Amino acid sequence: MRLGVLKSVNGLPVTLGLECRAIPFSGEILPGEPSWLNHQARQGLLDLTPVSAAEVAAAPGAYHIVPGFCVASRGVVQSVRLFSRVPPEELRGRPVAITSVSATSRILVQVLLAGIRPVPLEGEPRLDEGLPAVLLIGDRALGEVSGARHVTDLGELWTRTTGLPMVFALWVATRAEVAPVALELLERSRAWGQAHRARLLTEASRRTGLSPERMESYFSGLHHRLDAESVAGLREFYRRAGLLGLLPPGSEALLAGVAA
Repeated sequence: MRLGVLKSVNGLPVTLGLECRAIPFSGEILPGEPSWLNHQARQGLLDLTPVSAAEVAAAPGAYHIVPGFCVASRGVVQSVRLFSRVPPEELRGRPVAITSVSATSRILVQVLLAGIRPVPLEGEPRLDEGLPAVLLIGDRALGEVSGARHVTDLGELWTRTTGLPMVFALWVATRAEVAPVALELLERSRAWGQAHRARLLTEASRRTGLSPERMESYFSGLHHRLDAESVAGLREFYRRAGLLGLLPPGSEALLAGVAA
């Protein structure tokens, strides 16, 4: 089995047990950014992987969603943040640079801030008269951007706007026969991560260069169980993105029976 895992630490509470082989796993583990995992999965080059929630809607029928697993937040997420020189409400019609590793967040910022002009982020994040805002995700977003006067957490803004969680990624199998095995593997690895919290924080700190205390704060805002409330939040995201033409309309139907 070829297992994709996120390079950023936001998936670590589920995958660390597999990555350190505390949970027996004889397959190949391939870390990558969300955009890379999306591409590899769509080509059938990964058997089991997290992909962007937007990718599942963009490629209907390509994936078998593993029930009960996601990367989500109920409010502040910390790792999906818009850094801007001006208040977000003043960005309509203006360019917003968006990291190339993004998929769900690229759409989310357009759902939440209608009328922005998304452009690819070239090189290091920079804010000036020509580029008033930049959207970063993952470990990179946990830091700061020089010149930013306003920092908007998109998880917090989504929940404040809708009252619902925001689901950024889903776990999928690319072959139907993998799904039952995948569910057992992920359940065991998630349980291992819960039982070895100190090991999780130490490893996340090592990978990011941030303190274990900061990692504790970060992980406390994430959740990885795709429950009924999270599915409701994802349905609403798909609905709003569909109305704007950013995702295929009716993508909500893909979510039948996936809640834990």
